[in-house]
Amino acid sequence: MNSHVDVIINDELGNALLGSIPVEVVVNGTSILNTTIVDGVLKDTIPTENLPAGEYSVEFNIQPDEFGIYNEKILTSKLNIIKRDAILTVEADTTKVLNTLAINVTLNDENMTINSGNVVFKINNKVVRDENGNPIKVHVKDNKAQLNYTLPQEIGQGQYNITAVYESNNYNKVENTTQCNIEGLDIEVKDMEMTIKAKT
Repeated sequence: MNSHVDVIINDELGNALLGSIPVEVVVNGTSILNTTIVDGVLKDTIPTENLPAGEYSVEFNIQPDEFGIYNEKILTSKLNIIKRDAILTVEADTTKVLNTLAINVTLNDENMTINSGNVVFKINNKVVRDENGNPIKVHVKDNKAQLNYTLPQEIGQGQYNITAVYESNNYNKVENTTQCNIEGLDIEVKDMEMTIKAKT
């Protein structure tokens, strides 16, 4: 989400600045906006949607005006971007042992579309890992994350707690748990025949 600035800037006599005066907005040493002070009012939107949560230094570099009335000036400020809160829901389909378990995660934050951060999954509080032992992380896109996990042999039939944990530079950590039934495989016998010798 962007940050808004709306301030009145006066001269040393206490009067609002006259006319239109160019201003460069610099955040942590990077120029991100060129705007204008109009009749002493600096009112604009600072693009911060790509900045992770944290504290930033902000400079407003006021440039010379067209009439040469004012000296250049740098105004400094702090910008504190705090993490947002999201609501997480998780669903897991019923499946059978040794098959694929589909886990679907949805994140909601008012009217925001979430395209950042990752979801880590747990089965009965044990982190789901890949073949190299690393936690499987699924990137969130358009408020969604899905894991299709092939169940290993050690996960037998029964009811399991499926937990999804979301972490992001822009959002507070959030998790939720659902339950999932994993069914056993049926045993099939086709045309079993037994031949033995009769007793003498």
